[in-house]
Amino acid sequence: FAVAALVAAVYLASVTEYLGRRLAADAKGRDGAIAAYAVGCITTLGAALTIAFERGMLTVSLALLVAGIAWVETRRPVAALRPTALAVAAVVIARVVWDPRIVGDDLGTTILFNPLLYGYGMPTLCFAYAAWRFGRTPGDPRPVPIFEALAVIFTALTATVEVHHAMNGGDLFAPVSSLAEQSLITMVMMAISLGLNWLGARRPSPVMIWGVPLFGGFGLIMAAIGLLIVNNPVLSGEPIDGGAFDGKLLLGYLGPAVLALLITGLARRRKDLPRYAVPIAATVGGLLVAMWATLAVRAGWHSGNLGWGGVEEGELYAYSAVWLVLGLVVLTVGFVAASRTVRTVAAVIVAGVVAKVFLIDTSGLTGPLRALSFIGLGGVLVAIGLAYQTVLRRQRKGLPEG
Repeated sequence: FAVAALVAAVYLASVTEYLGRRLAADAKGRDGAIAAYAVGCITTLGAALTIAFERGMLTVSLALLVAGIAWVETRRPVAALRPTALAVAAVVIARVVWDPRIVGDDLGTTILFNPLLYGYGMPTLCFAYAAWRFGRTPGDPRPVPIFEALAVIFTALTATVEVHHAMNGGDLFAPVSSLAEQSLITMVMMAISLGLNWLGARRPSPVMIWGVPLFGGFGLIMAAIGLLIVNNPVLSGEPIDGGAFDGKLLLGYLGPAVLALLITGLARRRKDLPRYAVPIAATVGGLLVAMWATLAVRAGWHSGNLGWGGVEEGELYAYSAVWLVLGLVVLTVGFVAASRTVRTVAAVIVAGVVAKVFLIDTSGLTGPLRALSFIGLGGVLVAIGLAYQTVLRRQRKGLPEG
């Protein structure tokens, strides 16, 4: 049956070519006849592929059919080809939804180089090629952003399913298993946002414009909920055995924090993004850094379970010191960037440390540590006062604040 369908496809293709060559350009019904045979050829070829292949190879062959239609359209510009390509793309999507594992129970546990790589990666490449090809030839422009969106979505799916597969021993239907997995998926979303901004600067498109805040916002939401709450080792009980510089903590918080701060800088440059994008991204990035510092202190004194429990005297002092250093770093950034909002955040951090020193450290610390806590806090407050005096003098002289 596959051979019969393939023969029929070859016949319909030859008729399409014959009509294109023999009929005059102004012949009545010419375009409709050519379109009918062209669509019939593609449909029959798709039937042959469906009969001959299954599972992973069927997904790849149907995706290649989309790219093939885009290539044919550059040489035989039949108006019906673009809608037909969209219909085949819909079949590819339905195929992936029907079996996200691509090859069913035979997926296996091999990391990266498995059927997911070509089952999701090939449609990604084919959709991207179709968007590029259709965008460079005359014709209905409406399918172009659709294929661009499909290429972006399948890029995210490829990275996400590969991460999930690797972190769960090949079980694609398992829930998110760890802080590291949640962090990797979060970074995928943020990285796609930054990548779309880079592409949009070179090839403006509605997909690039709207994709930046959508993927960036989704990544920030995943960071705020997934990393700070759901998969936080203090709340989830996930063991941390590597001390203050445990790899899970570094990957789980500092990696997403860097990308969140890059998104902050991007949002400051993009005037078309909402005004609240900058403070939200900066807040999430700052909270991730603060959470890493706090958990690093906790892991330095407690191996394994970081859940609520006893706090040692040195640990209590370390929290004050680390948070105070963070406040100074944020304050420095506020001075350099001449941002009142950032300086306000620094003031809140320092005020929180002051409250902790007077309300908690006075009763929780004894001897030299109590004295160091007050001396260090006093020295920092004096330094902050001197810094603000310098800023005020520059403002009076009309010099730049930063």
